[in-house]
Amino acid sequence: LEAELKKELANPTPVQMWAIAKAFEHGMDVEEVHELTSIDRWFLSKLHGLHMIKGTMKSMDFNQLRNQPELLKEAKLRGFSDRQIAALVSEPERMEYVASPALLPVDYGSLRYTGGPVSEAHIRHLRKKLGIVPVVKQIDTLAAEYPAETNYLYLTYSGEEHDVDLAGSEKQCSDVKVTDLTPAIPEPLTLKFQAQGSDSEEGESRIIVLGCGPYRIGSSVEFDWC
Repeated sequence: LEAELKKELANPTPVQMWAIAKAFEHGMDVEEVHELTSIDRWFLSKLHGLHMIKGTMKSMDFNQLRNQPELLKEAKLRGFSDRQIAALVSEPERMEYVASPALLPVDYGSLRYTGGPVSEAHIRHLRKKLGIVPVVKQIDTLAAEYPAETNYLYLTYSGEEHDVDLAGSEKQCSDVKVTDLTPAIPEPLTLKFQAQGSDSEEGESRIIVLGCGPYRIGSSVEFDWC
């Protein structure tokens, strides 16, 4: 296995990235992987950071993760999905669940964790309760030469506030100490706007083109997604 792993590391193939992850799991450090791959240590250190976060969450159960919101927020900043986190976090050996009148009605239901396998919905419910939600940022399509008004928007956890006004979203949710369940991003049907010169109270609905995946330098979102 070690010889096969080193062979994958030494050859730049589409699966080399997975070989790097496997190498970290087998105890190799950044310097060893650098010697085999010739990949810059800066990039390898970023991948090793992901490995460390993964290992930390893998050693925790759901209750321990709930008590460490900073770790959960860091995992979201680094790109871990709720499904990935749920697969890493283990089921607590002991659950002490007592219904409390202090809990909100939304706390009672399938999303609230009461024991058993941890699901994607449990992680999503937990981070929303902790206020760990993304903010909406705007891509400057004019390179700061003129004020950009085109709504090329993306979601990110690396932000403190929204770049655009969103109806139904009054808080920015950048502080992990927030514990209420008010969503930071409104539901699609609440995205209404009042057209200029219109007397309509309800306004008109906007159209949103949704695209999946990360935004990278060199990609043209208007062509890739439309």
